[in-house]
Amino acid sequence: MESQIRSRVAKGSSDHRHWKKLFSSLSFFSLPFAIGHEDVPHHLPEAHSVPGPPEWATLDVIGSNTLRTTFAPPLWDGDSPISSYLVEWDKEAGIPEVQRITTSQNLNTNEIQTISTSTPDINEIQVIQTSATPQAEVQAITVSPPTGDTAINSAYSFAISIDTINVGGSLQYSGQISANAAADGSRSSLAQILENMANMHERPSVERSEMNPDGGHTYLVTFPTSMGNVPEIEVFMSDLPISITTLQQGNELEGSFRLEFMGELTADIPSDASSSEMQSYLEILDTIGAVSVSRSMADEQGGFVWEIEFLSDSNGGNLPSMEVHGDGLRTSNPVGSGDIGVSVGRDGSYISGSYTLAFFGEKTNPIPYDADALTVKEELEGLSSIARVHVERTPLDIVGGCTWTVSFLEDGLRSHRGDMPLLVADSSLTGTPSEIPSIIVTEERKGTIKEVQTITVDGGGADVDPSSSFKLRFEGEETADILALPLGGNTCLGSTKAKQVITTSTVDTSGVGGDDSVSHLTNFALMYEGYTTSNIMANGASCEDTSDVIAQELTNLPPLYEVAVSGSDTSVGDEGCSWTVTFLSVMGNPELMSVSAINGDMYAGPGHSVTVGDDYSIIRDTIAISQPSGFEGDANLIQSELSKLSTIGTITVSPASAVPDNFGQCIWEITFENKAGDVPTLEVAQSGTSLFSTDAELNSGNRIIVTDDTVRGTSEPVSGDFRLEFDGKLTGYMPFDASSELMKSSLDALSNIGDVSVTRFGPDVNRCYTWDVTFISDLGPLPILVADDLDLEGTVASMSVSKATVGDLPPFDGPDYGSRVVTDTSGLSVLIPELKQGIPYYVRISASNSLGTSPSIMPYPPFQIPYPQSPSPPSEVSLEPNDGSTLAVIIDAPFHDGGKDITSYRVDYNTQPFVQERQRVSLTCSPQPEIQSVSTSATDINEIQYLVLDSSYIGNGEVLEVQNILCDATGGTFGLSLGGDTAYISHDADANDIKESLESLTMIDDVSVVFNNGKTTACAPFDGSAAGDFSVTFQSLSGMSGDLPLMTVESSGLDGARHVDITTTVDGDAPLRGSLKLSFRGAVSEAIDISLANNELANAIDSALEALDTVQQGGVIVSEVNLANGGFEKIFRIEFQGSGVGGNVESLMVVPEHLLVLGSSADAFVLSDGESYAARNGVESVTSLVGNELSGYFRLRLRGHTTESIPFNSSVDEMKARLEELPNIGQVDMQMSGPSKEMAYVWMITFLSNPGYFPPSARDVDSLETVNELSTSVESDASASIIVDTIRNGDDRLQGKFQVIYDDGHTLETTRPLQSFISAEDLKLELEALPNIGQVTIARSKSLVGYEWDIEFTSCALKNGSEVCNDGDLRPLVASNINLEGCGSPSLGVSELSTGSGSGSCPHLNSGVCSDEGTFFNGEYPIRHDIKQLSLGTPYYVQVRLNNSLSHGYRKLSTPSYATPQHNPPGPPPPVILIESTSTSITVGWQKPTENGGKAVSGYELWMEKF
Repeated sequence: MESQIRSRVAKGSSDHRHWKKLFSSLSFFSLPFAIGHEDVPHHLPEAHSVPGPPEWATLDVIGSNTLRTTFAPPLWDGDSPISSYLVEWDKEAGIPEVQRITTSQNLNTNEIQTISTSTPDINEIQVIQTSATPQAEVQAITVSPPTGDTAINSAYSFAISIDTINVGGSLQYSGQISANAAADGSRSSLAQILENMANMHERPSVERSEMNPDGGHTYLVTFPTSMGNVPEIEVFMSDLPISITTLQQGNELEGSFRLEFMGELTADIPSDASSSEMQSYLEILDTIGAVSVSRSMADEQGGFVWEIEFLSDSNGGNLPSMEVHGDGLRTSNPVGSGDIGVSVGRDGSYISGSYTLAFFGEKTNPIPYDADALTVKEELEGLSSIARVHVERTPLDIVGGCTWTVSFLEDGLRSHRGDMPLLVADSSLTGTPSEIPSIIVTEERKGTIKEVQTITVDGGGADVDPSSSFKLRFEGEETADILALPLGGNTCLGSTKAKQVITTSTVDTSGVGGDDSVSHLTNFALMYEGYTTSNIMANGASCEDTSDVIAQELTNLPPLYEVAVSGSDTSVGDEGCSWTVTFLSVMGNPELMSVSAINGDMYAGPGHSVTVGDDYSIIRDTIAISQPSGFEGDANLIQSELSKLSTIGTITVSPASAVPDNFGQCIWEITFENKAGDVPTLEVAQSGTSLFSTDAELNSGNRIIVTDDTVRGTSEPVSGDFRLEFDGKLTGYMPFDASSELMKSSLDALSNIGDVSVTRFGPDVNRCYTWDVTFISDLGPLPILVADDLDLEGTVASMSVSKATVGDLPPFDGPDYGSRVVTDTSGLSVLIPELKQGIPYYVRISASNSLGTSPSIMPYPPFQIPYPQSPSPPSEVSLEPNDGSTLAVIIDAPFHDGGKDITSYRVDYNTQPFVQERQRVSLTCSPQPEIQSVSTSATDINEIQYLVLDSSYIGNGEVLEVQNILCDATGGTFGLSLGGDTAYISHDADANDIKESLESLTMIDDVSVVFNNGKTTACAPFDGSAAGDFSVTFQSLSGMSGDLPLMTVESSGLDGARHVDITTTVDGDAPLRGSLKLSFRGAVSEAIDISLANNELANAIDSALEALDTVQQGGVIVSEVNLANGGFEKIFRIEFQGSGVGGNVESLMVVPEHLLVLGSSADAFVLSDGESYAARNGVESVTSLVGNELSGYFRLRLRGHTTESIPFNSSVDEMKARLEELPNIGQVDMQMSGPSKEMAYVWMITFLSNPGYFPPSARDVDSLETVNELSTSVESDASASIIVDTIRNGDDRLQGKFQVIYDDGHTLETTRPLQSFISAEDLKLELEALPNIGQVTIARSKSLVGYEWDIEFTSCALKNGSEVCNDGDLRPLVASNINLEGCGSPSLGVSELSTGSGSGSCPHLNSGVCSDEGTFFNGEYPIRHDIKQLSLGTPYYVQVRLNNSLSHGYRKLSTPSYATPQHNPPGPPPPVILIESTSTSITVGWQKPTENGGKAVSGYELWMEKF
């Protein structure tokens, strides 16, 4: 059984309310809940404070004048023991809160357009550059004569070394330098020899001094500034003293710097910081997110350039420049200076500039990119074609983009109704170079048009008969008669105002003590459209003066702001009056007013004619309201009459012409102002008939015609779902027309709401409703409900919540206020007696310690109504055998008597255990869930790749490459390298030696070597005209032919000048030949001979590819590319086709280890993904084409909720997760197929559960909408699409009603219609209201396929003077379907869970039933009752019920549950008595024992003892 125990704590305006609902019949738990105006801490308070409120409290009815509250100690005692509790009660109620929920629509101007600016998100790049003043390194080489010499002998020489390894260079040795070498100008000069060193950037500047004092000289070597701070020269070898001195260091940066961004400063950054170091220093700042850093190579002075790209969205857009702090930078040469600067390498995305908007050809002034909403509004309303708009703007995003939302508003001319043309944006926006910001106008909501129908009167070529009249019908409701030609015939809208007459009169009662005049004490009040005037004296002044009073009173009524009243005497001698009321502010012919009259304690009315006083009274005044013929109004009569219909809403009637034409014909346009959609057509019939159609014949051949859809309405009435939120808890979704029962059930299901009652009003003409929610057990001012209307559908459908009545707490200060202080803190349960029966009492409890009193808590429920009850069961029933045919039943007192004296008890017994009947009512169904598919697609565009066999061959046949080597050296060895291998050659090697060395290289098969200029060794010292000179002709090479790269030289192993030059004397040339292998998706082809003719080679490539496992047959088409403008490279077009190789396929690859192509500059490579190749002829080119393949994202929308972005290739799990994140989707099952060759997929979505729907899978789900953000790999293709199809419509939710019928064998009773979702509590009330059912307990359970109500027949009830107990094996309930629907054919059933077992059969008793009734005589407990005439040795089960004037109460089973009659020893006899005694004897006697144990006493034992 569902048991709800909740409690509430008085609390302040923080308004945190937390109720906890637990379903248990054994334990009571609750959380504190805010209800009043005192503050309750959210956490345990500091030590030594007042205690918290009691943790929870309950309130129960005990009887007709008694309640009981039970409560728990506070969660915290304020660090001081609880000393007492204060329990207060009062019957003064507070004010129940009433919150009103309303759905509505706006059918007026409702077009909404958005203007959005955006630009591609480009990351800002800022550049940090360090530099130093160029300052050349100057070193002095001083040559001194040997010791004892005074001059330098030219025979002496020296060599030096320069080691630049530490700065990225190498260790190099110079050639031999003559001790008297010239500074520059000759091959043997110091400058030339230094320039020949491989690690020297360029020729240094060398100056030679005059003779030094010691006979030597000094060379000043100025290094190129590009070499920066050069390591000092070292002497490698020398014949005489050489000293080196650095005179001026080359300038290079050293030290550190810092950077500042938006007020935050980095730590010191080394001047040569790597890119990763720079990244770390920047990302540690709070103002900088992720960055990417690239660093240049060092410049000549050790300066660097760091490019810093800001990657994080937190640093998006156009950023302020970093600030540099270079105080820590130093230079190696104090003369030079260092510098650091920042520049913008690329501005981050930004938008600036302006735009204009045009509407119907008119253009606004330029609007700034960041214009506020008011500026845009003023610019738009400055156009003559725009009346009124409302504009809102989003905040600027990181690039300066935003969205303006423009709502077109209603104006007097209604110029903005319907679908408006889009505003036209003309952009002058600027932004990041090469990126033009975009501005897009989107129609967010299409404006709708109201329905217009036309009524035409056709005279048939003759004048319209003034007596012709008609009536209109709309959706089953009819108007009164309407003249085809309004009275007077001079206006189509009519001009006659309606008149009504009020008359007073009396009966002459002179004969019975009265008089013949209207009483001066009679007053009357007039009523019109629910409004009532004040009392007006019927004969208190003249008829003329009273007309002014009537006019004033009527104009006070809201619908009657203008009337004219004239009055006169009726001239019948009774002082009666006649007043004529002209309705100046009312269209058409209004309903007759009503009147009520009063005279003293006599009252009459309301009605159209009322008489105050009866036939026996001396006062018999009559006030009557009438409308004589000719007083009918016809001013705008059509609008007046139609407006009276409840189904039509507000309408406007406009005549095509203000006056009838020459024949008296009129045409009226009927605009349905607030009825949505394509409205059903009006129907018309001649007055006095009921033949309604769109065309009716009137008098004299006149016709009346209704034309539907003069303008067809384009709006939609309300539909869809909504849900409610209360203090953070959400209901499930409810349909737009939720019944009051469904809304109540949904709110009751929230854990933080108690009992509510709901009243629904409506619908209006657009299916809009109003619900009033009255909070019954939640007291005081409450948080307002929040309506989630995103799932409502219809034109501008919305939902609002207001407080119709603000709740207020009970004051606890009324005349019946009572309280009790509880100091016994061991048992926290208090009886509240002496209350008044049938009146609600409110209760609150607070706790106290030595420091004060806690906030109050109100129990759940906060009030109860004392009323008489049946008594509670005995607290204990004991059972024991008395003898072989009797059991003794001992009955203890009950907890309460129900407020009435207990008059009797009933003891039931049986040889079988007692079982209370339990039956189950099941409402189940087999709903089919909705299945939808989401499919993506794109146009099939094949991938095209190109295989290029490149060659610089010029067509002269095969020409061998010849390279010339000049070697100036006196000894040692040098190396020649080609293709990564090096051959070492002695300085004096001959031609064969050189040949053998070169042919030892891997790539060289055969060379010829020829010496030139009469030289015979590889190297020789320069003799003034030549050094060593030989030529190498490359006869045959492996993997290379034609035009070859120059060999490179390693000369550090030589002696002397150590100078080697290599030049090409004959460029080699060779056509393409050799072979290659291609790979695709890991599979490698066979070798392809590239020397084949082009057409044959195309076929060979095709065959080789289709032989791969990764390419199906016919999967590629290979064709040669004809170079019409000449050229010897070979190019092949490879088109991929078929499902296996469709879309954007992987690139073919030339396998490097199998690239064996020969020829001049021969190479082979593949073009893919848009790569291009320009032919060597300089004219033709080819460009690969990526295959079409989907990428990007999409989103899915269900009504007002949209998913996050979903990748084009989303997995089942990800798609499922995105959908299940939406609040209006529960659980889905997802299946996925694909991909196609375009990477298109199909997702099959089964909606397994839907929030608020029951059963959860039962829902006819709206088709998902798509937001397409997909793209394709082909830039020019725009075919990426996504569609949703409904595969199977889901069944509707379970709805409708059923009844429960019970036949007890005497009467058959039926409940009222029951909602399909009826709660256990409500079903209990319905069943217990039946005359043939006593008391029941019910538990409702829900499953995925329906509801089950378990019903246990538990106790008795007094029904129509007779007690109904429903004991034993009962007939089954019957569940009857009234109008259940949805959910795949609902099914009702009843099953027996436990067969009832009651009292046994006792034929020996008059009733024939094993049941004894006992009567109280003095009300003392325990009661002992003997069950007699039982069978020896048979177990008997016993239950006991107590009875008061209402009925028997709940049963109590005995302890033990059964006992067996059996023979027992006799009981003790009464005490022995002395009959006679002598000096030697005594005579004693005794009575028989009262209990003989079931058998006659057969003897006694007598015992005596001496004292």
